[in-house]
Amino acid sequence: MKKGIELLENFGLTKYQSKTFVALLTRGEATAKELSEMSTVPITKIYAILKSLESLGYLKCSLSRPKKYRPISIKLLVDSIIIGKKRSIEEIIKQKENAISILSELYDKGEKRDENQENLVWMLSGIDSGLEAVANLFSKAKKNIYLIATSEDWKMSYLKPITGRPWGEATLIRGVRCKMIQPSLNLKDVYSTLKLTFSVLGTKKKRKRITFFSKPHIEIRKLPQEKINFTMGIGDNKSLIIGLKHPFRGYSNAGLLIYDKNIIKGFSDYFLSLWNSAKPVSPVYKKTFINIVKRIITHY
Repeated sequence: MKKGIELLENFGLTKYQSKTFVALLTRGEATAKELSEMSTVPITKIYAILKSLESLGYLKCSLSRPKKYRPISIKLLVDSIIIGKKRSIEEIIKQKENAISILSELYDKGEKRDENQENLVWMLSGIDSGLEAVANLFSKAKKNIYLIATSEDWKMSYLKPITGRPWGEATLIRGVRCKMIQPSLNLKDVYSTLKLTFSVLGTKKKRKRITFFSKPHIEIRKLPQEKINFTMGIGDNKSLIIGLKHPFRGYSNAGLLIYDKNIIKGFSDYFLSLWNSAKPVSPVYKKTFINIVKRIITHY
């Protein structure tokens, strides 16, 4: 019963709905009182739960007193849930542009009020939160960017549009200077990542023509993977992002966003010490890397 309850919860049913439906599946036919006893859903709540399941079309009830309930077939249940999810997604897609416009306006107002940072250290939870913070760092940079990443994080975020496009716009369009230290990946890792990148780009419609810097101020160097212990990005020596590794998976699933000038200065000095020991990549590699970023910008 436990697995069945968990599956239904994953499909979007509430805990009480899942427990009630699984109990009904086990019994085949039952009254509200019997289902309350079997599912441990309180009798004070069981009628509302049954009514909600009935309104969703997941069960049928008799006209007799007391009412008896039966579940619909499992195939019909799953198909019904999928159709409901599809409708919800279609509705969200219809409202997407309007929602982004309205909510972005509110977000921008909050960002302006928060320009004078009182809180100098922020915790970032989850991969998406970290990637968004990195993209924001690139978007706001005006003079220079320092960037270094572990092999796990590099493979996780390598040339993703969410970070690749704002980085490219900063360095290739706005002329922001960038020093980047990459891990020395083997050819298999590089090939598989590039293959994935191009397969995604191939499905996107090309955007209008964009003018790029003919000689962008981008320097790329490499260090052995074992010498890069964490991921870090610095923008204009004003903001710093540090990735915090997942203990088992290796990549960063959390991070710190720091505005403290003294901390940023220390990490900036540390980055430059690593930079001095790193080796420049070949001109061919650098050109290929930049061309891929250009393609990301023109396709997204």
